[in-house]
Amino acid sequence: MNNCKFEKLVCNKVVKFINENFDKVRSFYTINNKEEFINSIKDDFQSACWCLCQFINWGMNIDENPFIIGDNFYEPIYRIKSGLKSIYFTINENYDNKTNTITYSYTFKKKTKKISWEDAE
Repeated sequence: MNNCKFEKLVCNKVVKFINENFDKVRSFYTINNKEEFINSIKDDFQSACWCLCQFINWGMNIDENPFIIGDNFYEPIYRIKSGLKSIYFTINENYDNKTNTITYSYTFKKKTKKISWEDAE
């Protein structure tokens, strides 16, 4: 899977989750316009990552996070399903001291036989 296709898949899955759980979203985060909020995620991988890392992972009161399947030394391992295939990855937060901004990147992961994780090529 190429990077653009993967990033679009993540955006779509996050948008679907937000739509299905909008009442929980609204109870945590003040949203004036649902459509604007969804549109800000739909085509922006950085916004989708923010939702995964900050909003869904830490902010919402969810019984079970559908995206996180484990961790690798306190680094969440995320799973996105694409058809019958699951894609595993971590999200890296990159902080720029000069601009005080965070950008997100990702690293694909794969399971090893010993049920640990390593970078996928």
